[in-house]
Amino acid sequence: MTGLLITGFHRSGTSAVAGQLAAAGVHLGDRLLGVDVGNPHGHHEDLDVVELHDELLAINGLEWWSAPPRELWVPDHCWQRITDIVRRRRTRHTDWAIKDPRLSFFVPLWRHVDPTLRVLVVDRRVDDCVASLIERHRTRAASEDDPAHDAFATDPTLPWIAWATQVSHLVDSIDPARTRRLRFEDRDRVATAAQRVHDHWRIGAPIPAQSLDPSLGGPRETAPPAPPELRHAIDATTERLEELKAL
Repeated sequence: MTGLLITGFHRSGTSAVAGQLAAAGVHLGDRLLGVDVGNPHGHHEDLDVVELHDELLAINGLEWWSAPPRELWVPDHCWQRITDIVRRRRTRHTDWAIKDPRLSFFVPLWRHVDPTLRVLVVDRRVDDCVASLIERHRTRAASEDDPAHDAFATDPTLPWIAWATQVSHLVDSIDPARTRRLRFEDRDRVATAAQRVHDHWRIGAPIPAQSLDPSLGGPRETAPPAPPELRHAIDATTERLEELKAL
């Protein structure tokens, strides 16, 4: 049975969608990232995958909010870790998925190891992603020591740059025939994500619609204006996302 990569920009609703699939029996990892104030229902991210992605970013001198480079250096031991993760999932689980927003950098690596992998891109209005990111890091800056907190609190252009470059990179790197898009604003589709994934890819159980926390994706502070020099890239990338077939 093939697996599923669940990706999308940070604060796009990937955790909510992954939670729906977890309820349908899709295996998302043995060692999951815990809950926090930003994700009270859980991230549904396998720490083995998150740590691998963080190591790859560090090796290439990147942060998770960086613009992706044209080429990534992937050491042999990282290729082996990807191979081992895929092999364990395929041999131990019929229905499985990997969820991490950092996959925006790394989809080609995983599909190089397993070309049968499907991709689900969760998409949310860019303004809401930006506002949510800034809110999250400003809220945490007072109590946590993390370079991202200071970066996002002091430079409101960072999330715009990250979205424009990472989502464009993601769209460039996927195979449209093996990819579907789920718009987070379409709450009925998100609530029936497990049924849709089952119907389309035969992954997970066809469970009834799951109610969503009404606070998810709720009103946020207004995002700062997008840098004028990025507006064309943002609009063009949004159009390319909309060309992907909906789940």
